[in-house]
Amino acid sequence: MEESQTFSALIDDVLKRSGRKDRLPSIIAYARTTIRECLILDFFDQSLIETQVTVDAIPFLWDRPTNLRSILAVRTPYFDRRNKSIFSKERKPGMVVTDDEQYFYLSGNSFAFNGLAVGDVLDVAYYEYSKPLIYIPTVTERPARYNLETELWEYHQAYTASEETELTARDKVTNWLLFYWYELIAEGTQAKLYKLVNDEARMRMSYALYKSIQKDLVAGESTAYMGKY
Repeated sequence: MEESQTFSALIDDVLKRSGRKDRLPSIIAYARTTIRECLILDFFDQSLIETQVTVDAIPFLWDRPTNLRSILAVRTPYFDRRNKSIFSKERKPGMVVTDDEQYFYLSGNSFAFNGLAVGDVLDVAYYEYSKPLIYIPTVTERPARYNLETELWEYHQAYTASEETELTARDKVTNWLLFYWYELIAEGTQAKLYKLVNDEARMRMSYALYKSIQKDLVAGESTAYMGKY
């Protein structure tokens, strides 16, 4: 079986290509850094999360989700005179606002909302960072593995109970960027590694490929206009 498209498979590939098993911790760190570098090139639709939040107290503070990058929109249950939904707008503290206006701002690790009532349900859309993935060196202990030859997932027996547990297994080993742009992450990781070990020739080659595929990523994936609301 040729395993691919997962974080552990990526680390194995870079170890094999570079021959630098002595740099395993650095390779893992560089792979995570590369994923984040590529993720913030734009606001990709695949990183968009939609959820509902219920107002349980006034003033209302919503704890920032761990991987939240940027809020796209917050729709309140209220309507304007034209019967159109009212969206809570992001305002920085100190800006001129009215007491009854729907707005929010980030304070510490929470979002503070104004103009709401207990029981209101907010429709929230936000972009997220990918969560750090873990390298599992023992192949048989990996929650899920993608077979490149059959184009099918194979699961650890602990995750075969249902489609939901299989999805959990996949989430533990990969993300959309790694799955669909595997070589992009591999080249970015290798470029950083080769720079670390002063392998100038291979560093230049990997870096050039990395930057070239980054352009393909931005051109090829669906992105959103972030002129909010």
